[in-house]
Amino acid sequence: MTLIGRLRRGAGSIVRGVAAPGPAPEKPAPRVPRPSWTTFSGQADFDRWSRDTAADADFRAHVERAVLDAWQALGSPDGYRLPGVCTVCDDWATFEISRTGGTVYPEVGIVPNWREVQICRRCGLSARMRAAFDAVESHLRTRQERLWIAEQLTPLYRALADRLPGTIGSEFLGDDVRSGDVDDRGLRHEDCCRTSFRSGSLDLVASFDVLEHVPDYAAAWREARRVLRKGGVLVWSAPFRADLYDTVVRATVDDDGEIRHLLPPEYHGDPLQLEDGILCYQHFGWDVLDGLHEAGFREAQVWQTWSLEHGLLGIPQRVVVARA
Repeated sequence: MTLIGRLRRGAGSIVRGVAAPGPAPEKPAPRVPRPSWTTFSGQADFDRWSRDTAADADFRAHVERAVLDAWQALGSPDGYRLPGVCTVCDDWATFEISRTGGTVYPEVGIVPNWREVQICRRCGLSARMRAAFDAVESHLRTRQERLWIAEQLTPLYRALADRLPGTIGSEFLGDDVRSGDVDDRGLRHEDCCRTSFRSGSLDLVASFDVLEHVPDYAAAWREARRVLRKGGVLVWSAPFRADLYDTVVRATVDDDGEIRHLLPPEYHGDPLQLEDGILCYQHFGWDVLDGLHEAGFREAQVWQTWSLEHGLLGIPQRVVVARA
């Protein structure tokens, strides 16, 4: 019986799997299953699924509350760990969970920022990054295929490059840098709206928590379609409002290059701008699927996953998948 199955018989048993930080348990290497993804073709599809699986949502909340209760039972250490399996490491794993970036709720105390914690102690990838890794690997036919990911300074890029030799990583180094150029640090510059790649030269394009910082994100979709071969795949994530159809535009750029804020400015962390962060221009809604079709993609879906076994708690991890 899986860990999820055992928890369905009594979610409180999770307390036995929670401990203060320490060495990972010694166990025989498992046959690592992949996380299960649910796919949606639009908001109506998602709303129907949400109604039909309301009991599962209650169960997920019950499990997460049990984890928080276990944390409290341990005397509220600064960090704690959950056992599971990591599909990046292909092995048993210990996921570290901390207060960093958490939110205080009077009734339960600090709720972790699940998406950015649950960090595997071996590979160093957070829940968001491990879900992204699995989404990418799930769409590759072989490990020799050519893929571009719009990041190069992250553990996610390093994990993909180690596993997949055809991985190309990049960062955005400034408006005055030419796409394809490499600086003294070995960082490659690519503007996702005007890349250096030949048309039809890539098997997969990946962009995680990038497009919310691109004012003309539709141009980035068109560029991704241009560089992908027929049947190639774009996999991306960004702040996504599953309760809304229309994308929420927070800021725009005028013709003269001036930024116009429509909502209070929101800044996200950026490895190249550690102090200032980077402006978020939009939170996406379900209209992105129509936009991807308009950009030339044949298929577009939202994928989501939640898994205690894989250390993917919190709001389900979501990616958008579009096929050229």
